[in-house]
Amino acid sequence: MELKAMSSISLQQLSAVNDINKPVNDAKRLEKVGKDFESVFMYQVLELMQPKPNEDSMFSGGESEKIYRQILNEKIAGEISKRGGLGISKNVEMQIQKYREAIK
Repeated sequence: MELKAMSSISLQQLSAVNDINKPVNDAKRLEKVGKDFESVFMYQVLELMQPKPNEDSMFSGGESEKIYRQILNEKIAGEISKRGGLGISKNVEMQIQKYREAIK
C-alpha cells in the first residue's frame, strides 16, 4: 500500500503525535494528540477510498484537481475527528497514558 504525500497541515499534526514523550500531564493536549492522530488516519483512508482522476480525459482537472482533493480530504478528516470520529482518538489517548505509566 502506497501512502500519498500529505499536506503541511497533516505533517504538523504528525509532529504533535511525535510529542507524546514530553512529560506534560495536560488532558487537553493529550486529547489534541489523539484527535490529530485520528485525523491523519482518516485522511489516509479517504485518500485511498477515492478513485484516481482520469488524467487522459479532456475534462480532467490535472494537478489542481489533485490538490483540491487533498485539501478536501484533509478538511473532511478533521471534521470527522472533531465530531467524535471512529473512536480512535480515545484509544490513542488510553495507550499514551499506559505508555507514560509504564516508563515512569
